[in-house]
Amino acid sequence: MRTYVRFFAIWYVLLVTAVSISPLLPQWFVAQAQSALPELPSAYIDTTLVTPTGNFLSVPPGGDFQEALNEANPGDVITLAAGATYTGPFTLPNKPGAGWIYIESSAYSNLPPPGTRVAPALAGFMPKIIAPGVRAIGTYPGAHHYRFIGIEFAPAPGSVNSSFSLIRLGTGPICSPTTSSLTAATSTGTRPRGAGAGS
Repeated sequence: MRTYVRFFAIWYVLLVTAVSISPLLPQWFVAQAQSALPELPSAYIDTTLVTPTGNFLSVPPGGDFQEALNEANPGDVITLAAGATYTGPFTLPNKPGAGWIYIESSAYSNLPPPGTRVAPALAGFMPKIIAPGVRAIGTYPGAHHYRFIGIEFAPAPGSVNSSFSLIRLGTGPICSPTTSSLTAATSTGTRPRGAGAGS
């Protein structure tokens, strides 16, 4: 009988203690979670896709993609030939203004609509920018507002990328932390098909 009473008393004390501290537990966990939340971005950039208002610059297979990047202005569209390979490294210049420069496939209209994953079978509709042991794409300090739509990035066959990056934004000797506003959209994108002014 005494053993039973002691056992009951122990369980009663444990139950009362648990009930008394249970309201404190969620608040403690909430406080810990709030203190561990990451800081919100200090700057924002509007990434809404708009209809291009500039010229179309076409780079054929074997053409000078870097020259097209240098000549392009905000609102322009640089078209790379579907299925063609362009060997980097290429560097995105810093352009004045806040308009987007689009780099897209010549077979853009053959790619799936926005929000659809691109399948390997569609690789033939995409130009390929390859990295021959170094980055495929880099940036000059302050570069911003570039979009890659329907473009494949890959290391060159048999090459070893010593920097472990195909696209380097905002770091390294060519780049700067100020390029954090640069957006590279490598999906099929959401630009209105067939829009934009001719060159």
